[in-house]
Amino acid sequence: MNTEQHRSGPSGTEHDTDVLIVGASVAGVRVAQALRAREFSGRILLLDRENHDPYDKPPLSKEALRTGAGPTRLLGPDSDVDLMLDVDVTSIDLRTGTARLSDGRVLTATHIVLATGSDPRKLDTLDQAHPHYLRTIDEANRLKQALSRSHTVAVIGGGFIGLEVASTAHALGLSVTVIEGSTHLASRALPAGPAQLVADLHRRHGVDVWVQTTVAEVLPVDDSVRLRLSNDREITTDLVVAGVGARPRYPELIGTEFPSSRGVVCDHAMRIVGHKRMYAVGDVAGWLNPRYGRYMRLETWTSAREQAVVVANNIVAGEAVSVASVVPYVWSDQFGSRLQIVGDDDVSGAAVERTTTRGGGHLFTYTRRDQVVAAAGLDAQVDIARIRQQLVNQSVRHQY
Repeated sequence: MNTEQHRSGPSGTEHDTDVLIVGASVAGVRVAQALRAREFSGRILLLDRENHDPYDKPPLSKEALRTGAGPTRLLGPDSDVDLMLDVDVTSIDLRTGTARLSDGRVLTATHIVLATGSDPRKLDTLDQAHPHYLRTIDEANRLKQALSRSHTVAVIGGGFIGLEVASTAHALGLSVTVIEGSTHLASRALPAGPAQLVADLHRRHGVDVWVQTTVAEVLPVDDSVRLRLSNDREITTDLVVAGVGARPRYPELIGTEFPSSRGVVCDHAMRIVGHKRMYAVGDVAGWLNPRYGRYMRLETWTSAREQAVVVANNIVAGEAVSVASVVPYVWSDQFGSRLQIVGDDDVSGAAVERTTTRGGGHLFTYTRRDQVVAAAGLDAQVDIARIRQQLVNQSVRHQY
């Protein structure tokens, strides 16, 4: 990686790279690919703290645990993108475009894109259980080895990652318990109706599912762990996996302030507020979605890719020619069924209709003022695809 050949920035200053992308996530890689697809000729430097070529993360909770299959690489040898691995960014001065690295080096860039993703939330109450968290390929490999040595597993947190791990563990022959503190599974993404379908799906396959339940105490017992639950039950398990949400991860940012729970605050064009050449995409970005007229932070594969294209368009144009009017969409594969959610992530006050599809799937449709605003389906792929296209085609009414 040669950073000695500097390039001139727009103000005449010397820069190490034209575009510095911090984080080789699907969002970061997609920015680089979209720039090259738009014939951007400047240098692109993609930096990541992991010591692996960029890879796709959705299979980590499924194929990687079940078969040990390696992840799909996101960058080919002809990508024309410089890659710097096993190094992190500790701070960025947004005013000067200067990034300080964990190895002491300092880089400057004309444009900086934060694509650092998120880190799993960790619960101090589980420390004695030595829980596994799942966010990287190294963590997936460790979890796969642990699953192969275990007969029982307790999954703390009934979000998508936890539920996919539960499904995979069951397929590997383990006895599985899911413990969720909210009123229903995947409560950040799913309304109660579809969530009940998912709970029923797991229970039909023999998974014990406990909602409105937390871990009150952890008691190590020989080679296993005893969990005392808030419902006064106790379970003994060989293995604990925790999936209780994620926190946006980013370095110290000099020149701006915002609350960490909202991520890096961006405008409608994914520009970090107050800095026209600095961007954020993916899990780390909380942005003003003009389609809904409010700030959102989505932890989804599809929104990350869509935001990345917006950033690439705006870097190439040198101005905000594209806006991120994303229609939220997420899917999850569990027990051979596909769960999909599309549309407004806030369906409070919406009328809901439940139907059975021609193929025997289940569809929940949410409407306001006779207009569809969201849908959730289990094995309802055709209907969800139709509704998704309908939502994308709706005009963006809000100002930005």
